[in-house]
Amino acid sequence: MKKTFKFNVMQAVLLGSLGVSVSAVAAGTNTNNNGVQKVVSQKNNASNLEIGVKTDKSGTVTLNLPKITRWEIDNSGKNVLGGNKANDVVTAYGLTGIVNNVSWLVKTTDKSGYNNGDVVYVNAGDEVKFDNGTNISAVVTNKVGGDKLNPAADKDTTTIKFNLNENLTGIRSIESKDKTKISLEKDKVNVNKARVSNVADAKDKSDAVNLGQLNGVKDSVTSLDKKVTGVQGSVTTLDKKVTGVQDSVTILDKKVTTNITGIQSNLHSIDQKVNKLDERVRGIGASSAAAAALPQVSLAGKSMLAVSAGGYSGASAVAVGYSGASNDGKVILKLQGTVNSEGHLSGGAGVGYQW
Repeated sequence: MKKTFKFNVMQAVLLGSLGVSVSAVAAGTNTNNNGVQKVVSQKNNASNLEIGVKTDKSGTVTLNLPKITRWEIDNSGKNVLGGNKANDVVTAYGLTGIVNNVSWLVKTTDKSGYNNGDVVYVNAGDEVKFDNGTNISAVVTNKVGGDKLNPAADKDTTTIKFNLNENLTGIRSIESKDKTKISLEKDKVNVNKARVSNVADAKDKSDAVNLGQLNGVKDSVTSLDKKVTGVQGSVTTLDKKVTGVQDSVTILDKKVTTNITGIQSNLHSIDQKVNKLDERVRGIGASSAAAAALPQVSLAGKSMLAVSAGGYSGASAVAVGYSGASNDGKVILKLQGTVNSEGHLSGGAGVGYQW
């Protein structure tokens, strides 16, 4: 007849400490201790063990338990000594040491390189402190004790919360889930070609402007450009008109120049004519003076040949005259001719009857 008892490793240790012959054997091993046949098996390296015990026909299983007192476990009148081998019974002190030596690995990993990646083993009896870093605040809470950690609380209800401080210092870069990286440099923020959205309208001269404001400025510049273009068109039209006026003025200037040249030529011709006329007038004056100075005959039956000279305004002339009287003195004949310094000749004749 076979009966199967299930208990975990800790129970097996306790049974062993009570003097029950339970030894660590390989799974499926048959052992015989004090006439009791036992089969030990372990499934998938689990912590629970199954021990099959073969009993007698009556189904009775007899366990020789030691004498248990308050302070000691005694099966032979002596305290249980700490074992040295893997299969030896352990003491409470040794069990405490085993539990305290149970540890887990704590390792810091940071791709940014700010942490050194140290590896620390934390034992069950060690105290773990969370020191607040430059920008991190650690708060330990649970459902029973609130903000203060209550050792009596259920382990599953304990929460370690890391809060990001409101004021961050020493930050070099921030990278989002989609690999968008913002670098914080001295007096400069580099968004690495990322788009900054929801930027408010700038108010102070040092504020960043958004696309809406730029478009407003662009529209204003476009409107101003159109007005300037209109003004330029008007100026161009006016310039064309001024150019036309300039062309007309140029043509008029040419005509005036031509006319002035003609007038100047005419004036020169007139001046020359005036000069010639002046010469003639002066010559006539000189010739008249010379002719008037000719004497004439005054006796009857006599004749006279006379010569005279005259001048006028720088011109000079010479006159030659002939005069004669009849025998009775009643008829007088007179002839005269002049030449002046201007090269002009003149002449005259006259007859008179007196009674």
